Amino acid sequence: MYFTLNQAAKECGKSAGTLSKAVKSGKLSVAEKNEDGSFKIDPSELFRVFPKQQETPINEQLATSKETGATPREIEFLQQMNSQQAETIADLRKRLDEERDERQKLSIMMIEYQKPINRNSLNPVQTEDLKTEPKKGKRKWWGGKIK
Repeated sequence: MYFTLNQAAKECGKSAGTLSKAVKSGKLSVAEKNEDGSFKIDPSELFRVFPKQQETPINEQLATSKETGATPREIEFLQQMNSQQAETIADLRKRLDEERDERQKLSIMMIEYQKPINRNSLNPVQTEDLKTEPKKGKRKWWGGKIK
């Protein structure tokens, strides 16, 4: 029994392009090359170059076991810590919401109570100061004012 290029790729877990490159470079020899350009690859030759991937049985676990080795007391302690943290988070969220609402109220109050400046409401001394520009004195060449 021989493999085609695609069958061989599936068996060894490599791509067909990788196998084709291996054949062209001489790393992998073929039993037969057909007229249409396809290859017949001997399984022993294929697995010599690309060792077969071993599948792990479903009932065998490579990872850690489901048992954590934690005692019931440890589990109870961790659950208690978890519930305390959840309560703290809920309290902090409540405080943040209250602060946001308070900030919004204060912003609205500030906007409502801002009054535009009315120039007529200023006393006469202030209005005259606004109308006249300050007098500019001559400056000496060193930057001081002449009296």
